[in-house]
Amino acid sequence: MKAFLSIILLFAFGLGVWGNTPTPEQIAEWKDAAANGDPAAQFNLGFVYTNGHSVLEDYAIAYAWWNIASANGEATAKLSKADLAEKMTKEQIAEAQKLSREMVEANPKLLDSIYVIETETEEGLSLGEIWEHIKKKLLPLLQAS
Repeated sequence: MKAFLSIILLFAFGLGVWGNTPTPEQIAEWKDAAANGDPAAQFNLGFVYTNGHSVLEDYAIAYAWWNIASANGEATAKLSKADLAEKMTKEQIAEAQKLSREMVEANPKLLDSIYVIETETEEGLSLGEIWEHIKKKLLPLLQAS
C-alpha cells in the first residue's frame, strides 16, 4: 500500500519527467539546485538514483538524497525513503544514513537554509547560531531516519 501511495504522490507532484528519462543536463541542474538546499531537486535525485535514470542505480545515494529532502520538509521523500528501505538491508540503510550525514557535513547548504533563516531570524539568531540550530535539530533527524 505504501508503494502504491508513493506512486500516486509521484504522479500527483511529478518530477516534470513523468514517463521520460531525465537528460544529463536536467540531472546536472538538479544537482546544482540540490547542493543549494532545494528539496524538490533532492527528491528528484533520489528518484533517478533509485531507478537508474541516466545514472547508475544506487539505493544508498537515493536514500541519502531522500533523507536530506525529508529533513528539508519534502513529504514525498519521506514516503519514498520508507518504500526504498523495504528493499535494503539494515546495513545498507545504516550506510545510507551515514552517507547523508557526511554529505550535509561536507556541504551544510544541502539543508534548506532559506527555511531555517526565515523561521529562526524572527528570534534574532545570528547565522552562527542558526548553524548550531541546524546541527542540533536537523542532523539528528538524518541519523534517526
